[in-house]
Amino acid sequence: MSIGSVLKDKRLALGIKQEDIAEQLGVTVQTVSKWERDVTEPKASQVFSLSKILRLSEKSICKGETSSVSDNPMDFMMKFGKVIHHLNDTALMVTLYDHIEDEESFYEDLVKQSDLPKEAF
Repeated sequence: MSIGSVLKDKRLALGIKQEDIAEQLGVTVQTVSKWERDVTEPKASQVFSLSKILRLSEKSICKGETSSVSDNPMDFMMKFGKVIHHLNDTALMVTLYDHIEDEESFYEDLVKQSDLPKEAF
């Protein structure tokens, strides 16, 4: 696949209009259309936002590949819940670290979830 086909296929699967993506990214509809037709590619600074809008990993966009990951977070949570009890803490932490693309945001989200002040860490 190409970057454009990944973007277009995912956008259509989610029922999102090019206009909606353009508005959220502050670009023109023509720009989104050019990405989907592989005339141009999104800037690196736009890939993060595209990944959130289209629920794709940045890696999938940059490589022009789709993954078999479900759009439903509960599917992931069910699989994760089954295996997590069979891992020791170190193995879990190393695996998480290896697959997290934005460590700082991940850490900040964990701190927020903990209800503890950031200074406690």
